[in-house]
Amino acid sequence: MQHMKHFGFETVGDIAIFSSSLITRKDLKLRAKKILENKNIKTVLLRENVKGRLRKAKYIWLAGKKRTLTFHKESGCLMKVDLSKTYFSSRLGSERLFIANDLVKEIKKKKIKNPMIIVLFSGIAPYALVIAKILKKNKINANITSIELNKQASKLAKENVLLNKLNNVSIIQGDVKRLSLKFKHKFNFVVAPRPQLKYNFLKEILLYGKKDSVVYYRDFVSDGELKKLKSRIKKEANSLNFDVKIGWLRKAGQIKPRFWRVMVKMKR
Repeated sequence: MQHMKHFGFETVGDIAIFSSSLITRKDLKLRAKKILENKNIKTVLLRENVKGRLRKAKYIWLAGKKRTLTFHKESGCLMKVDLSKTYFSSRLGSERLFIANDLVKEIKKKKIKNPMIIVLFSGIAPYALVIAKILKKNKINANITSIELNKQASKLAKENVLLNKLNNVSIIQGDVKRLSLKFKHKFNFVVAPRPQLKYNFLKEILLYGKKDSVVYYRDFVSDGELKKLKSRIKKEANSLNFDVKIGWLRKAGQIKPRFWRVMVKMKR
């Protein structure tokens, strides 16, 4: 189960999550009990604002079992998720699958043997896992590196790699900013679903890619900024001494009214 739209909640594994407290707590609890009639749901939580550099959220229990740990299935992958320890959204599942399939197209088009792929801000490694699975289905041998700052998320990521029996995914716990100059080799593909922070990490993200690499870069913009986003990114990249060609821009979810999470594809 990916996510359900009934009552405006998201599901991760067997946990249902409300992300709005606009209705009263009493009404939320009544709806939570109704949701538990679905035998696939064992816990109902209310997620409060995601805060801090590690993008952790506070959860309030509404109904069912009192826990934040679950196992989530997505695109042929099984993921161990502890919502209290790391950010995770099942609503980004279609975005992860889209990126994985786009990687397949790029690898085949460029005829790259054993492509080097890095996933930054990787959390419990959902992008890395889905990419590894989709590439394997397409008989593409790739080396995938995954970097995450959150120690608890990195621990879960390592468990998830073992859980899915993947031998081509390496998990590194560390700071994307500090590690950008420490790799002896550069990557063919950089997947950067960065969190919504004031610093955009564009310089570090581009440093991970080799010449002619493909970069998938996340940004956050209002309706009014969407049309200007491509030119803004190109201008900033140029100021950092990177010559980039901007490809497609894809909305990856609405965060609040008239404000979007987007993924931008660019080539160095």
